[in-house]
Amino acid sequence: MDDVDTPAAGSGSGLTYEERQERVRERLRAEAAARITAAEPKAGRERRRFRRGVVIACVVGAVALASWLPDFFDAVRRELAKPPAEQADPYEPSESDPWAGSPAEGWYEGADAIKLPKAKAVGKLSAKQVGDALRQVKDVLVDTGIDPGTLRGGRPGRLLSSLDPGDNVTLYEIERALEEPDDYYDPTVYTTRFKPGQVELATDKVKVEGAMSFRESDYRGVQVHADYSFVYAVRRPGRSGVTRVIVRRVIDMAMIDPGNVPAEERDQYSVGKLRMVGWQADISNSACGVYDGFLHPQFDDEEAIGDPVDGPGADPYDRGSEIDDDARAECGYATRV
Repeated sequence: MDDVDTPAAGSGSGLTYEERQERVRERLRAEAAARITAAEPKAGRERRRFRRGVVIACVVGAVALASWLPDFFDAVRRELAKPPAEQADPYEPSESDPWAGSPAEGWYEGADAIKLPKAKAVGKLSAKQVGDALRQVKDVLVDTGIDPGTLRGGRPGRLLSSLDPGDNVTLYEIERALEEPDDYYDPTVYTTRFKPGQVELATDKVKVEGAMSFRESDYRGVQVHADYSFVYAVRRPGRSGVTRVIVRRVIDMAMIDPGNVPAEERDQYSVGKLRMVGWQADISNSACGVYDGFLHPQFDDEEAIGDPVDGPGADPYDRGSEIDDDARAECGYATRV
């Protein structure tokens, strides 16, 4: 954009000061609209219309005030004149501020964010046994969502070792997903994994928000319910640009004393081990239809991969609703990351 100087009163341009200001405002509106059109969201869960809308409102508001605040107007003009890569965006994550514009900025970090409820006796299990079940579920959450080795593509060893060997169907499904991932056996449902050499953490911190509870299960055991969201700031090795991936997992795991199980089923249960009752995952900003065992976040400067969007938008930070398993068959988009 050509430089536009604010004229002094009485300059001989043939236009009044107010008329020149109006022309400047019209030009900036047109250029702002062109930038927004060029930044139209890409297909996939990475679409970020919410964040773009906030920036538009700020720019238009600044333009409307220009005639009353010429100094502020000049600052906005200079910002718009910069190439897009140089423009400051308070809603975009960056190397220096990976949590900018995210509700996760105020969340706790790492394993310390997973608080255990006070254990008490449930069913036929003592408070000590219930406490052991709670700690094991926390270990599973840390292993599958926080552990650096797992995030770098490793195996979720703690998850596998915590499961009851008698729960052989679950163990088979997880092992199969890790060894031969496809659209049915998908390990990213169970654990967060980024492909080494393609994606890495931009910070060693993982933001976490959620809660854990428990109740009596079948066979007078304990069932632990955990609902947690994990937010990762990621980048591509050796390249600029930071984005975020949000993963929400809702899991139910039970610990049952074999002595309380009918004799004909007792050999399928082990003391102190967990059994998977339910496991759900909602993943935002990862390519749809790519089943190689890793998450594939989308960055603003690259073309989207995977399947196109065919579902509605959703706020990945909305923890007030249940995960809709039917909606997982669609490829929706995140309204923000």
